[in-house]
Amino acid sequence: YSVVHGSSIYENAYLIDGMNTTDPVDGGWSSDLPFDAIQEISMQTGGFEAEYGSAIGGVFNVVTRSGGNDFAGTFDVRYYSDSFFQNGDHFDRDLNPTEFLNPALTLGGPILQDRLWFFAAYEATLSQKTPSLSPTTEKQTAATYLAKLTWQATPRWRLTGKWYANPEDVDNTGANEFVAPEATYGSKLGGGIYSVDAS
Repeated sequence: YSVVHGSSIYENAYLIDGMNTTDPVDGGWSSDLPFDAIQEISMQTGGFEAEYGSAIGGVFNVVTRSGGNDFAGTFDVRYYSDSFFQNGDHFDRDLNPTEFLNPALTLGGPILQDRLWFFAAYEATLSQKTPSLSPTTEKQTAATYLAKLTWQATPRWRLTGKWYANPEDVDNTGANEFVAPEATYGSKLGGGIYSVDAS
């Protein structure tokens, strides 16, 4: 969340490819995207059109990548664990065990040269942490997806269809040494968005 021109964090607008995806409940963004699926991000802080009348702070627009006439993709994995650290006089790596895994991949290319292209992206987040002396471990399993088809119907008209989703499961939220295992709670978040636009 961002504070822009003195506005509150609930007075911004968050767009994906020009479509408003601002969460009507908390005023934040309502959908995450795989990081490698982002082409560019633009931000307006004033003087924007009336179509953004619900925002008095900033307007943030994320432009997603599209496929082209050449096949291209990315793959990366990020991993973190306390096992990478060494115990010392003032540090015990086993006191607050944490593990984090973040694989991601993208692939895009032609279905029909110069006419129809696809792009797909996936990113997962698997993490778990056990606060010091806690009897339970907080676990998070999340994923973000983007699937996109672009059709050059005529030299002047392009049709784009997209689906993106960000399901997330969290177990044992609030785990710490003062909370009994039966007092923690879980949550299921996220959902999917479909869109079609012509330009």
